This record gives sequence, C-alpha cells and structure tokens, in this order.
Amino acid sequence: MKTRYSLANDNTVYPIPIVFGRCKVHWEVNSAGIIVGYRYEEVIKNGCNW
Repeated sequence: MKTRYSLANDNTVYPIPIVFGRCKVHWEVNSAGIIVGYRYEEVIKNGCNW
C-alpha cells in the first residue's frame, strides 16, 4: 500500500484508513505541513457511512 503520493501542485497526499479499514481519508498537505484539503474513499460499499 502506498503511504503517500505527490500532486502536480507540489502538495502531498496521505491516505489514512479509518472505520476499521472500511474507509480511507486522503489528507492533502502543502509544503509548509498544513492540511489544505481532504477526500473520502470507500474501501467497501458504504464504508464511509458511520
């Protein structure tokens, strides 16, 4: 599993599993270490509904 990936805008994204691995939050962090965005990814259907 990839622990991080870079975007074209030089920000880094850290995908973190939550809810017993059923969902991931992808935190977008800028070069100063500040969270500038996020998105959810369902690992299983309805995995992010809690």
